[in-house]
Amino acid sequence: MKPLFLDLETNGTDKNRHDLWHLAAIIPGPFNPTNADAEISLKSRPYNVPASDPVALDIGGITQTELKALPDPHTTISEFTGLLCKCLEDPDDRFTLIGYNILGFDKDFLFNWFKRNGYFFGSYFSYYVIDVYAFIQALHQTGVFPGLPKLKLEVVCEYLGIPIQAHNPISDIRATRVLYQRYVEPYFACYTNNSLEAPTEQKDAAS
Repeated sequence: MKPLFLDLETNGTDKNRHDLWHLAAIIPGPFNPTNADAEISLKSRPYNVPASDPVALDIGGITQTELKALPDPHTTISEFTGLLCKCLEDPDDRFTLIGYNILGFDKDFLFNWFKRNGYFFGSYFSYYVIDVYAFIQALHQTGVFPGLPKLKLEVVCEYLGIPIQAHNPISDIRATRVLYQRYVEPYFACYTNNSLEAPTEQKDAAS
C-alpha cells in the first residue's frame, strides 16, 4: 500500500456545485524517492466561484475575490499529478488515500476535480480509502474516549492533546496522520504476511 494523507478546503459542501480550492497532502518518506516526507500544499481556483457557500468561505477564511485570484485548476492539477508520478514507479502502483471523513467528503471532491480537468482518478488512486474518522467513531462507540463531546477533527485533537489549526489543510492533515499512527496503524500491524488470521492473543481472547 502506498499511503497518501489528504485534506481539502472547498467553497461549499455540494460536490456537484462546489469545488476544492486548497489541497494538502503528505506522502510518507518510504514512498517518496527522496526518502523524506513530502508535504504538498496547492491552491486552485474553483470553477464556479459565484456559487460559493458564504459559510464555507467564512470557515476557510477566504473571499470570492481571493478565490478568483487563485491559480488555474489545470495548472494546479498538472503540478499535483506530476508530483504523484514521481512516486508511482510501477504502472500498476496506486496511492491509497487516508484522511478524516475522507470517504464522505474529500474523496468525492478530489474525484470530481480530476474529472472536470480531464484526468482519470483511477490512474493515480485506489478506489479504496482509509477513513480515520470511521476508526475514531468505532473507538468512541466502545467507550475509548469518555467525555468526548463531538467527533470533529479539531475537537478530537484538542481532547487528545494533538496540535491543530482547524481548517488549515496542512495542519489538519498533520493531525490526521498523528491519529492514524496512534489508533489505526497499530490495528493493521496486528496482521502480518497478508494474513487475515488474528494474532495468538486475539484468538485466545475470542475462544
